[in-house]
Amino acid sequence: MDYLKKHKEIVLDLFTEYAAYPYEPNGVSYQIIQDEVNHHYLLVRHGMIDYQRIYAVVYHVDLVGDKIWVQNDITEEAIANKLVDRGISKACVVIGYFSRKKRQLGEFAVD
Repeated sequence: MDYLKKHKEIVLDLFTEYAAYPYEPNGVSYQIIQDEVNHHYLLVRHGMIDYQRIYAVVYHVDLVGDKIWVQNDITEEAIANKLVDRGISKACVVIGYFSRKKRQLGEFAVD
């Protein structure tokens, strides 16, 4: 299985699991948004609670070559760690919301 197919499958599985979280209030749900051509994937939380609009990009992940670029993650349990738990090497995960300089200090890929 090539990197792109394997990584896409794992990312979408994680998104689907997160989106199935049963404790959301009525009126709030999740959408998985996929750009299959450019390999961009987002999990969006949206809806209304009373008069308050709810909208947040929970995850934004891009697949670039053999790397998974995590562009956004607002969860307590980082998706990068979940990817590693699913068998993805830390050398294949880039924390894109950190600067290159900060990524050099971490345990995941720099570029």
